[in-house]
Amino acid sequence: AKMGEFKDKMCACKDKKCADDVQDQMNKWSAESAKNAGDKPEKPDEKTMKEMQDVGTKYGECMAKAMSGGGADTGSAAAKPADPPPAAKSACVDGAYKDPTNTYCVKLPEGFTPPKESSKSDGRARDQFESAGNNEFNITVWTKSQFDDMKANLSGEGNGSVVAEKGDYETTGYFVTHRNEKEKETGVSTLIRSGDKLISCESLFSDGEPLKPADACKTLRAM
Repeated sequence: AKMGEFKDKMCACKDKKCADDVQDQMNKWSAESAKNAGDKPEKPDEKTMKEMQDVGTKYGECMAKAMSGGGADTGSAAAKPADPPPAAKSACVDGAYKDPTNTYCVKLPEGFTPPKESSKSDGRARDQFESAGNNEFNITVWTKSQFDDMKANLSGEGNGSVVAEKGDYETTGYFVTHRNEKEKETGVSTLIRSGDKLISCESLFSDGEPLKPADACKTLRAM
């Protein structure tokens, strides 16, 4: 019901400033809700999940319209509020690369090039973005993975790499930063939902490298 209120607020926005304000309010509420839910939040049933996805889609459409100055959706005020979505889709950042399947968008650091094709296997499609040096990051679209399982996988430690920071990303997404002091390397991963899919961005770079693919992972958005 609370997410429905945010959806109505977003659909009443006419410009970027209003949309940013609503997004900030929702992010704060979402973070607080996740904290109160504990380690094992209640899993919604199939009907509720569908309602969550519908309101999330509408929220994303209204946000994109407001960001582009397209005006308010006057019919949204009468819409029935619903529960928080698995992913409230966000507008792409300026100049972002959009993948050919219209699943995600990401801002490429200067010097990085889009992949020529995806590497596909059962349940995933992976895009590798490279620079002229030995610098790269990967974005993977998962169709057969669970959010909690993927979150745990991205948070693993080993071979000198430890978790330095982790927390909420976007609305119901997740980010984690790893640090390996011996190798002087930092890794940043982000994970977001897009309907029934998961999208992850994983990067690893050395302290001396001028191009930071982690900056790209922080701009990952679902379309």
